[in-house]
This record gives sequence, structure tokens and C-alpha cells, in this order.
Amino acid sequence: MTSLLILGTGGHSLVVIESALDSGKHILGLLDTDYKNQQEEILGVRVLGGIDVLDDYASMEVAIIVAIGDNEKRNMWFLKLKEMGFKLTSIINPSAIVSNSCDIGEGVFINSGAIINAKSIIGDNSIINTGVIVEHE
Repeated sequence: MTSLLILGTGGHSLVVIESALDSGKHILGLLDTDYKNQQEEILGVRVLGGIDVLDDYASMEVAIIVAIGDNEKRNMWFLKLKEMGFKLTSIINPSAIVSNSCDIGEGVFINSGAIINAKSIIGDNSIINTGVIVEHE
């Protein structure tokens, strides 16, 4: 099983953490883009440090999801992590209904109660929030 790092410690990280745990993912910890040596846990998941600790995980088989709600910041980190060679993973809450015929990009988060219907295309680094319905094609 690939272990998971979650980049982000704000509000959006809460739903990402819960969905990852509900999906049976093994979370190594959280990375805080504004880390100030705080020792904390969020929903029982330890904040490992700032971006500088990524070097510690570069040689491991680890997947990352960017759990930052701000679209510009999330996209900046998504692209930076890809450039660094990290695997960006998607997380789909188990209560979401996702058609087998849809195409889900890298780094996508699909929250609880979402419905993604036939042949829908969800691009890289997208957030499909609680209860969203994406119709066919």
C-alpha cells in the first residue's frame, strides 16, 4: 500500500483527511506550507513539518494530495510537486457515486455525496465538493 502525504492544514484538509481515512488510506502525515515549528495533530494526523521535509520522502513510494482550497495556491503546489517528481493521487470519498466510464485526473478530490455520471471528465487537481452532481459527458 502506498502511503499518503497531505499538503495543507487548513479547512479543506479536514475533509480530505476524513475521506482518506474512510477510504482506508495510510496517511504518513500533513505538510504545512506555513509551518512555524508547531507540534500538532489534525484529526489525529500529525503535522510533519513544512515543505522542506519533502526531501525526506523523495526516495519513498509516497503519494501526495494537495488539500488547499484556494485554487491558485492549490494549482501552484500541484505543479511544483509534479515537477519535483512526486506522484499526485486522487481521493474519492466512499459515499460518492462515480461512474466506471468517467475519467478522473490526477490529484482530484471528490467529497461525500457527490455523483459523477457516465463519461464525465474531471480534470487534474479538481475539487468536487459535498453533494455535487456532474452529469454525463
